[in-house]
Amino acid sequence: IEAGKMELEEIEFDLRQVVVDAVKLMSAAATKKQLELLCDVTSRAPATILGDPSRLRQIIVNLVGNAIKFTETGEVRVTATVVPKLRGGLALKFAVSDTGPGIPKDKQQHVFGAFQQSDGSTTRKYGGTGLGLSISSELVSLMSGRIWLESEVGVGTTFFFEIPLVAPGERILSDKSSDVLADVSVLAYSGYAAGLQLYAGALQRCGATVTCASDAAALQTAAADMQGSGPRVAVIDLAHADPQRADAVATWRAASHDSPWKTIWLVPVDWLSADAAELPGTVLTKPVLAGQLSDAVQDALSEKTSTAQSVPPVESQKTERALRVLLVDDSPVNRQVGVGLLEIVGHSVTTADDGFQALEALESDSFDVVLMDLEMPGMDGLEATRQIRAATDSPHAAVPIIAMTAHAVSAIHDKCLDAGMNACLTKPVRPAQLFAELDKVVVATPVVKV
Repeated sequence: IEAGKMELEEIEFDLRQVVVDAVKLMSAAATKKQLELLCDVTSRAPATILGDPSRLRQIIVNLVGNAIKFTETGEVRVTATVVPKLRGGLALKFAVSDTGPGIPKDKQQHVFGAFQQSDGSTTRKYGGTGLGLSISSELVSLMSGRIWLESEVGVGTTFFFEIPLVAPGERILSDKSSDVLADVSVLAYSGYAAGLQLYAGALQRCGATVTCASDAAALQTAAADMQGSGPRVAVIDLAHADPQRADAVATWRAASHDSPWKTIWLVPVDWLSADAAELPGTVLTKPVLAGQLSDAVQDALSEKTSTAQSVPPVESQKTERALRVLLVDDSPVNRQVGVGLLEIVGHSVTTADDGFQALEALESDSFDVVLMDLEMPGMDGLEATRQIRAATDSPHAAVPIIAMTAHAVSAIHDKCLDAGMNACLTKPVRPAQLFAELDKVVVATPVVKV
């Protein structure tokens, strides 16, 4: 970026898919800290916009990862809205809010500087290089946008960024209510106020009549009061911040037993697969966008997903073969996300910061597969792979190695294969792609015995 060599793409992409994919990448990290992760994209935004989806995703991941790192309790919320600009233009305005400690006013001017955090104690307690916000600031600037923050000590921090909204010949949608759920009665439950407000509002904007319940007793009462009405759907949010969520599950099982309710469960990514499989109805892994929730309600009423999970949670893919994985990446956030995703499905993970540490780890232990970042200080992933393959007398010389790179060009993929890697995934890596590649690469490889 500093050398002026960064070039942005301008291609058509699905705005909502990019935003929700970026936020979902951080769901494992949020889950490990018992944080609620919420996401909302305005209905005014067009489905397809022009821009650089990879860099937009990178900004969102950086800001959400930063928010999760500094937040111990509560929530991290991502919103995207459309705002008018001078001379008739429009901009996409993103906000990433947390309920963390906040940043003092005299420290706020430093947070966007390279290798800087608010103070020395921050680095000691949380780690990190202080580069995430600096890189995000530079990327927003390259997009002809601006980035800023608002913060209150003891309350939390919100990072904002705006970028010009360019739609490919598509008019901006008016922010008006839809009627796709007209005549549908929805019972929305969440013990977490912010989640209940978000989900109920999304359904009301689609024309549904929504009854809200914030505890198990209210859930039972509302279910009884709604008996005999037309099409009925229950949206049950199993929020981390809800101490009564086990009671809510038991209450709803009893209230909906032998009753024509369609149930949609919103579950965190760490919900155990056995429990998720026993939930009657549709299971959606959070965060869930308004459009996804509306689609799930329509599908439930048409019985397309009456007994299936429309969006299988990561944990429902629990592996039947636990692997010992060496994850090599110089980014603490990437390592945290990777460890979370892999451990949730049953793998055990050891991490390394660079190629040198990867070689040391392989000398001292055995692994079924290596996930190798390419661009790292000291020794990069390509050189580390060459040295692993060159040590033909070593027991780890043939270990499967999967590259992870932000470069989507075929030349980079060819370099990975030439160095001796077995496969190459483009960052940000989607969980389903990662698990599928693990299955393919190690299918014929004996499992390491501990």
